[in-house]
Amino acid sequence: MVGRAVAVAVDRGDTGLTAELVQAAAEQITGEPIPVTAGLLAAATDPVSAVMARDTPGGASPQRVREHALGVQRRVEAARCWNADRRAGIAQAETALLEAARNLAPP
Repeated sequence: MVGRAVAVAVDRGDTGLTAELVQAAAEQITGEPIPVTAGLLAAATDPVSAVMARDTPGGASPQRVREHALGVQRRVEAARCWNADRRAGIAQAETALLEAARNLAPP
């Protein structure tokens, strides 16, 4: 419905949506009138309201973004620990290999 209303607005050279455009598009698509007020349209197109409404896991609300960022930080820390452990293991293996080589070929 909104896509159709936007297309009509663009075709007419309008720079924004109106409740009337959305109502007309809704009725064209559904065959039924859908009450759309200027206040409802303003709330639906307000960026802050749109972000705050996305309060589900993976959503864009500040709380969900903080949760996601915390999860990313935890994964980064776990990856750093894994990397440090692997590097330590490689260093130990190299030391053992060099020692074994020295024992095979005395000076």
